[in-house]
Amino acid sequence: MMHEKTYGSSSIKLGPRLQLISHMVPSCRLLCDVGTDHGLIPAVLVLDSRCQKAIATDIKEGPLKRADKTVARYGLADKVETRLGEGLLPVAGERPDVIIIAGMGAMNIIDILENGDNPASKAERILLQPMHAQEKLRPWLQQKGYEILDEQLAEEGVKHYQVLAVRHPLATIKVFSELPQCNGTQQMFTESMGGNGMQQAVMESLNSRCTIKPLPGLPTDKNHILYQTLGWRILHRPDPLALAWLNDWITRIQRQVEGQIKAKHILGKQAADGEEKRLLLEDMLNCKEVLEKVFSTENQSAVG
Repeated sequence: MMHEKTYGSSSIKLGPRLQLISHMVPSCRLLCDVGTDHGLIPAVLVLDSRCQKAIATDIKEGPLKRADKTVARYGLADKVETRLGEGLLPVAGERPDVIIIAGMGAMNIIDILENGDNPASKAERILLQPMHAQEKLRPWLQQKGYEILDEQLAEEGVKHYQVLAVRHPLATIKVFSELPQCNGTQQMFTESMGGNGMQQAVMESLNSRCTIKPLPGLPTDKNHILYQTLGWRILHRPDPLALAWLNDWITRIQRQVEGQIKAKHILGKQAADGEEKRLLLEDMLNCKEVLEKVFSTENQSAVG
């Protein structure tokens, strides 16, 4: 369902995906929207006085021209600046306190964060919304020590989208809060910080936050699969869109597995990837069965 906001004689319509992203942006001094396209989110946030200023970037001239039209239409030339360039490179000399990287694949998001480490490390919040390959993003964030602050789902038509709010490990001494990789994160920080005075605070933070109730009926490794797929916050809310989101994943992986089965002469890495996906599909179907029971029990309890 489209959400329409009126500003004077004009209005801006946001679909559920963009609406969720804008909702998760805190009040800020400077926003950077990477891959801005029409520039709708920066416009709304500045018009609502939630962000003082914004920089809207895009790698292509066409989308940036559309953003320029949005800026002109709402008289925001003094508050929203558009810049052409790849990822966070156009803001390499800036200090945005909120960064949005949305509407692209997870591997593109990872590349942008790796190549834009300087502005990312200074941001108070980074909002990530991958369109595909979501399963690649969370493990990468864990490996790099990012802290996941929040995660939510949106439904738009027949599609479901996940938005993650994260923070670079250098932006806070509170490190990554996901249970499944706590031990790995501890080791990574121990090795990377050496005798740094922050190390004790980091370890204390990890020890206090690495406690989470597993879903009943699932062994630890299967809980890990669900956490990697959906995120524990979504599971323990529980988010009403979680099952639909999991079904999307299952459908996508089923198609990939079926494609691998039909393909001939699959060798080496492709064969290994196919087997990995087959096992993942098996696990996810088991997880879905348990998740349905958990949600059903919680719904009955709420009604009672």
